[in-house]
Amino acid sequence: MKSSFWFKSTWLKVIPGEDEETNPYRFGKSLAEWLVDSLRGKGFETSFYPEDWGWEVACCKDTHKVFIACGNVDADGPEVQYGDIIWHCFIETRKASIMAKLFKKNDQPSYIIEVSDVLSEILETADHIYLMGEP
Repeated sequence: MKSSFWFKSTWLKVIPGEDEETNPYRFGKSLAEWLVDSLRGKGFETSFYPEDWGWEVACCKDTHKVFIACGNVDADGPEVQYGDIIWHCFIETRKASIMAKLFKKNDQPSYIIEVSDVLSEILETADHIYLMGEP
C-alpha cells in the first residue's frame, strides 16, 4: 500500500489568489478539485477545503472516512506560480468514531488500502501526471 505521492503535472495549475485561503505560496486547489471529481467517479463521496498547509480532500464511503492532503512541495516565493511545481498528496487517517466502534463499522485498514489503491490508479493512469520519488 502506498500512502504518499510526489509528481509533476502539465495540467494542474495554481489558481490566482488560492493561497489567500491557505498560507502564502501554499497551493493545491486544482489538484484537490481534480481528485474530488476523479474519486466521485470511483464511487466515493468527496469534498475539499483549505488548510494552512494546502488543501484537504475528505473521502467517504459508508461509515468510513479518509483524508487526502494535497499541496505543493515547499517553494521559496512567487516564482512557484510560474515554475516547475512538484505536487504532493498523502493519505491521512484519523481514529474511528465512537459510533463506528460501537456498531463494529471500524474496518478502517481495509478502507485505507482501498483508497490507496484507487488513488494510485488515478495518478498512474492520468496522462498529465508524472510520478516521481520523494524529492
